[in-house]
Order: sequence, then structure tokens, then C-alpha cells
Amino acid sequence: MKAQIQVISASIAFTIIAIAVLVLFTQIYSHTGVSRSYEIVYDIPAILRQRPYWTAKDLAHTIINTTGAVYCYVSIKEMDLANNQVVSEDKYEISPLTIPEEQLYIRSFVYSKGTIMGTVLTYYIKVGYK
Repeated sequence: MKAQIQVISASIAFTIIAIAVLVLFTQIYSHTGVSRSYEIVYDIPAILRQRPYWTAKDLAHTIINTTGAVYCYVSIKEMDLANNQVVSEDKYEISPLTIPEEQLYIRSFVYSKGTIMGTVLTYYIKVGYK
């Protein structure tokens, strides 16, 4: 009789502990301050390497079409190293009318590359995701 009471009380205790752990992990811990963040990463240098020279408009449209971004700002500046003067500058922006800039996740990139003409091309790119 004592053995049966011990088995019954042990099974009741195990059931209570199992229910408490189940409630703890499914109802309480799942609503705590744990957050997961996912960074959107697209290979902008790979897009730049597709062509030797870009216009700001072509690069902005290619980035929008390739990455699925909703906002893109491209500024391309060519500097002459011998004279330290700006040879050319090209800017272009694709911006959604319905989404304010505060609601976008914006990443900025700056890339430079030299040319055989003694100039440096600097690409300043801002890409925004919803």
C-alpha cells in the first residue's frame, strides 16, 4: 500500500512539474524581451562590378530591381588626381511618395575605384528598405 501511494504521489508531482514547465516556456518565456533582427545584405560591390562605368540613373534602377529596395540615392563623383578637381558629378534618387523616410531602413555605402586616366570614381549609395 505504501508503494502504491509513493508511485501515485510521484506521478502527480511529475505531472504538476511538467505542466508548470510547459506553461513557463510556452506562455511566459515566449513573451519576454527577446528580439530577433535580420540584416538585409545585398552585394552592392557585385552590382558595381557588372559594368566599368555607370550613370547614376542606371545604377539606381539596377539596385532597385536587383535588391527589391524601395529607396535609392546614387551620387557618382569623378575626381582628377593631378589637378584635384571634380571632372564630373552625377546624382539620381528614386524615392517612394507614400512612405516617409523615417519608416525606411536605410544603408549607406561608399566605394571608390581608380581609372587608367588618373581619376578616381567615388560612388555614394543610400539604399532604403521597407
